Amino acid sequence: MPPSGHKTLSAYPGITRPVLWALCVVAVIFIIYEIVENVWLQNLDNSTLHQLHLLRGIFTSLVAAVLVAWLIVKVSPSLFAPSLSADTLIRTERPSDQERLDKYNRWFIHMRWIAVLVAWVLTFFVVQVAEWLPMDVWWPLVITIASLALLNLAYEFFYRKGLFKQYLLHIQAYVDLIILVILLHFSGGIENPLSLLMLFHVIIAGIVLNRRHCFAVATWASILLALVAVGEATGLLNHYTLTLFPHAEHGTELAHASHQPLYVVSYVGLLTVIFFLTAYFVTTLADRIRLSERQLEKFADYTLEQRQLIEKALETTHTGLCVCNSKAEPYWTNKRWESWFGNHSIDSFAEKHQLKDQTCICNILKDGNTKTTEMTLPVSGNQDKSRTIRVTTAPLIDKEGRFDQTVSLAQDITEQKKVQKQLIRAGKLAAVGELSGHVAHEINNPIGIISAKCRLLLGDHPEELSPKVRMEIEKMTGAADRVAHIAKGLLSYCRPSPTRRIELDISAPIREALAMIKQRANETGIIIEDRLPEKLPPVNANADEIQQVFLNLFLNALDAMPNGGTLRIATSTAENNDIDRGRLLSIEVQDSGTGIPDDLKDQIFEPFFTTKEEGKGTGLGLSICAGLIRSHGGTIDVDSDPERGSQFKINLP
Repeated sequence: MPPSGHKTLSAYPGITRPVLWALCVVAVIFIIYEIVENVWLQNLDNSTLHQLHLLRGIFTSLVAAVLVAWLIVKVSPSLFAPSLSADTLIRTERPSDQERLDKYNRWFIHMRWIAVLVAWVLTFFVVQVAEWLPMDVWWPLVITIASLALLNLAYEFFYRKGLFKQYLLHIQAYVDLIILVILLHFSGGIENPLSLLMLFHVIIAGIVLNRRHCFAVATWASILLALVAVGEATGLLNHYTLTLFPHAEHGTELAHASHQPLYVVSYVGLLTVIFFLTAYFVTTLADRIRLSERQLEKFADYTLEQRQLIEKALETTHTGLCVCNSKAEPYWTNKRWESWFGNHSIDSFAEKHQLKDQTCICNILKDGNTKTTEMTLPVSGNQDKSRTIRVTTAPLIDKEGRFDQTVSLAQDITEQKKVQKQLIRAGKLAAVGELSGHVAHEINNPIGIISAKCRLLLGDHPEELSPKVRMEIEKMTGAADRVAHIAKGLLSYCRPSPTRRIELDISAPIREALAMIKQRANETGIIIEDRLPEKLPPVNANADEIQQVFLNLFLNALDAMPNGGTLRIATSTAENNDIDRGRLLSIEVQDSGTGIPDDLKDQIFEPFFTTKEEGKGTGLGLSICAGLIRSHGGTIDVDSDPERGSQFKINLP
């Protein structure tokens, strides 16, 4: 897509400005000469004045030719290609040869209307007002100008209809040359200073046509000019006097310069030489510019291919790219970067969104260090989710060894972060496994002995114990049982016993777990809603483990509703393509308790994590539940809100 600053070909002034400048220079030279002649050269004879006029014409022709060629190259790049920066040239779709040809045709047609207007004004002024030409030429000039206008209408028609596309430009160049010679003949012949317009015609032909046609135009211009000059000199063509040109008087008749063989031959010869020299220099210059343009386009195509390859590689690897200049302003960003940061550098984006960013491109350009930062960005269209972006910014060194640019590479590391969390959790699980093994061997036996001895004391001789001693022994028994329970939980979490699983209706163990907590629920004003059907689809499971899982969930729900509430148990089935393309049995346990804060949802299944008061929970309950459900090939998910409570969903195949 072209940048917003790109101009079309028609937006440039073309060669209108150079031609106008050249006409102004010619006018200034003629005005200065007229002033010098009227003030200091009044006493010179006509022969000397003729020589001075000849030198004036030659000098003016050379100055005008050089000025037009130089200005065309400098201010009229649109005749070859738009003046584009390297980056814009790479991104811009360049015009085809046919589009260039159409552009030149349009330019010729537009300029011809200007020529018609100027010719009409000059003709009216010179013939009707100043009377520098005889009235005999009025209608021939008017008819010739009208023919030029009619031809331009025909050119316009051909251009719009797409007729003679390949030849229209050449037709215009050669026909205009004939019209120009006819106008020159009726306005004084070679004595008319406007004969220099034929030189401009050669210059224009050298720019818009190839070398062969430019020399052909120069040749025909020389031939037509010679025919007119020879015809007027020999009397075959009538010579119309232009009184602006000095004439020598012989008796009552004017001695015309166009009738003098030396003047005719020298003037036509010099103009012919100037025509061909101009054609050579202009076409050489145009060919070099066209060659440079083609080389630049090839380089731009190669650069575009390399750039597209880089952007494709970055897009494939999901990497954002931003290159900033020395002012920390981005001038090259790919689509991935723009989707994350817009058209901003990392610094300006962080400043705009008030994010903590320690990159500071200005400092990187000073010290040359590479810096990395991580940013958390919300996912568009889903404010509840976010992605983590790692941005690495490094300086770019120019040929002189200075840091003049920076490049920033951005990568989405959200999944990497998740993997890191999983690795950390796996490490914790491994640590718990090692710890549980030691606990099993080092604690279970002594705790079992302590618990057994305490129960013997309470059972064998209860009457010999004082109430205080009995109470302390009961506390010891409870503490020993608690330690034994923790040790058993650790073992169950890390190394679940290879229990036997059979196909069963798990509604029975679930209802047994409900029966165990029913008394406590009644005491705290909790309503139990059992929405389980009488019979559930069979599940390959261990009844004791299923009972342990749901008992733990029910007890957690009761703890979350100390002031009463509702405990609801329901079920549903759903298709699942991840587990043998079978069906899933989903059991939902929902409470109306205090819920789980959003920042703690990802931690509740971690070992030793608990939100209960000290002494009321070990942090192993949900971890054991998750382990048992995974061992059954199922999953356990949680959906919680502090305002509406928690819902645990267990899916079993």
